[in-house]
Amino acid sequence: MARGDANIVDPENRDIRQHIAGQVNQTIIVPSLATVGFPTLTDFVAVKADNLGWRSERISWDGFRNITVRENDLFGEAYTPIEDAWVPFKLDLLTGRCADAVYQREIARAVRLVPKAN
Repeated sequence: MARGDANIVDPENRDIRQHIAGQVNQTIIVPSLATVGFPTLTDFVAVKADNLGWRSERISWDGFRNITVRENDLFGEAYTPIEDAWVPFKLDLLTGRCADAVYQREIARAVRLVPKAN
């Protein structure tokens, strides 16, 4: 990680082999799954020791807090400006699936506004 970017870097010549994610402010190491996770402002990216990984759907409008890992799950709170609140979520670290993403729930309720014809 450097300046908010998570990259895989060649240790010999310091070239970036692969850009993983931007706007990252934390690294989550899960030794039992041989996985490293990176929360961005809105979603999560994970890379496993075999270089395979996943990117979650958008979970938060703008940020995460109180992140903890228990077994194969990551728990935390995602921010929503609609409620001006921090909402709990659970993320499956094996698949990147999140059934209770506040962003997805609120976007699904959104009503599309169509401009009136003159």
